[in-house]
Amino acid sequence: MDTTSSTDHAQRPSHSTGAAIVTGGFASTLVLWSAWFVTHLPWLKLDEQVALPITLLCWALALTWTGWRTGSTRGAVVGAGAGLIAACAGLLILGSKLTTSANATAMDGASVRPNALMMAAGFLALGIGLGAICGAVGGLLAGTRQRAMTLATFAIVAVCAIAPLVFIGGLVTSTNSGMAVPDWPNTFGTNMFLYPLGPRVSPDIFFEHSHRLFGTLVGLTTLVLLIWTLRSREHRSVRPWVIGLFALIVAQGILGGLRVQLGSAEAASDNRWLSMLHGIKGQLVFALAVVVAVLLVPAYRATVAMMHSSTPLSDARKLRFFATAAFHSTILQLVFGALYRHTRSDHALWTHAAFAIIVATFALLAGFAASNLGKTDNQEGEDAGLRAGTSMVSIMQRIGIALVVVVGLQFTLGWATFLIGGRTLQAASPAQALLRTAHQANGAAMLGLLTALFLMARVMSPKRAQEA
Repeated sequence: MDTTSSTDHAQRPSHSTGAAIVTGGFASTLVLWSAWFVTHLPWLKLDEQVALPITLLCWALALTWTGWRTGSTRGAVVGAGAGLIAACAGLLILGSKLTTSANATAMDGASVRPNALMMAAGFLALGIGLGAICGAVGGLLAGTRQRAMTLATFAIVAVCAIAPLVFIGGLVTSTNSGMAVPDWPNTFGTNMFLYPLGPRVSPDIFFEHSHRLFGTLVGLTTLVLLIWTLRSREHRSVRPWVIGLFALIVAQGILGGLRVQLGSAEAASDNRWLSMLHGIKGQLVFALAVVVAVLLVPAYRATVAMMHSSTPLSDARKLRFFATAAFHSTILQLVFGALYRHTRSDHALWTHAAFAIIVATFALLAGFAASNLGKTDNQEGEDAGLRAGTSMVSIMQRIGIALVVVVGLQFTLGWATFLIGGRTLQAASPAQALLRTAHQANGAAMLGLLTALFLMARVMSPKRAQEA
């Protein structure tokens, strides 16, 4: 099989202006939303005169990156299109500025401002203009060189879109804000996209409502990923994975809403077990998104084809064992951690702490094995051909280094959370909440790295080769 031609064929859509606009648009949307969330944190109490320029600067940098990826010949056009997409998606959070309410927690809805349509139209025009300017600047910085904007690139954007949702969900748990908004899908009787959310709202409402908004962004992103994958004839084998990912994300949103509705209808104002299931499932959805991204990466696809006729690297079998053990033990550790976060059971705490030693050991062994992959092999022969034909080994080496760093950070955060993170269900201070959430979010990053390494290790050391 000619893997070079198949790889080139898979990369042809990267030169499509439409693909670049969609990918750059959603990447810019993610940056815009994340900057909005940080600058509007009630804990920071930033004035709009400070928050707005920071948000616009982050948006401009993302659009500049889009132009840099596409080159000087299309930078302005792609940037304008990406800016329009980001502005359209941004209307979902701009809606909080289009309404006003005397009592944001009253179940009577909010009133739309008289100039709301003009504000929305102006925001769309801003997106197009800012995108065209920043895209042109980015294109000039890149010159004539064009970088791939493929379905695989968009899948990576989808993974990145889930990451802040996991983090905000962790803040909801750390601050015990899961029932701060008593209705769903509305927010205090107002359409969730028109609720007047801002830095003056109470932190628990801000986190819970922001979690819903970012869940919408993830749903929209994975919907585009699903449509794009179904339209692609080169990625038919990935379609079941993407369909499953989208279905799980929809189910995740329904599960979160069900928890709110059950909590409102029952005397007990909360349901810890549904909350725990929602948290565990969220991280597993993140891992599944990583699976989809890896399956779409051209280096992975090329390696799958080449391994039918190439000799595996001599140390790939050891990596496969460590990566498999680390991946599965991390999932089990995730359950122990979620059990403690949602119940504060001492038994769950000590089980989680003790099992962390096993997880860290396997993860470090997998990280070191990946970072040294291929370095002991002869540079000639079929192994050298494998390295020349794909960048998979170098990708795995970088993942291995990142995994070692993340494991060390996770172990440190875990002990810091144990010593100063507090033992009560609700964090006593913003510092405690951020520490707990950092430990949870870094654990998700660790799971994502192990998921990618687990998949790649299975390809680099297939059972067929082991049994031969």
